[in-house]
Amino acid sequence: MRSATKNRIGRDAAYVAFIRSQPCCVCLRWKMKQTTRTEVAHIGLRGLSQKSPDRETIALCSLHHRTGSTSHHRLGVRFFRFHGLNREIMVAHYQDSFKQDDGKGPWWDA
Repeated sequence: MRSATKNRIGRDAAYVAFIRSQPCCVCLRWKMKQTTRTEVAHIGLRGLSQKSPDRETIALCSLHHRTGSTSHHRLGVRFFRFHGLNREIMVAHYQDSFKQDDGKGPWWDA
C-alpha cells in the first residue's frame, strides 16, 4: 500500500503554477475574471486511484473540471469529443509554451 506522505512521481510545482495562470481551455475564462480559480486537470493515462504526471494537465475552470454536467469528472474520456478538443495537441502546446516561456499564449493561438 502506498504511503500518504510519499512524494508523487511526476510532480512539477512550477508547471502547475503555469497551468493555473492559463484560462479555461473550454470557455476561455481567465482566472481573475472568474469567481473560482482555474484548476489543473490531470488528463494523462494513469492507474486506478492515481493521478497522471503534472506535465499531462490542462487548465479548466471548476465548472468544466468537476462541477458541471459536461465536466471532465462527469464525462470522463467523452469530455474531449463532446467539447471538440484534442488532448494530445493541448498538452503538447502547454508543454512547449512552458519550456519556451515566450509569451506564445494559450493553446488556441497556435
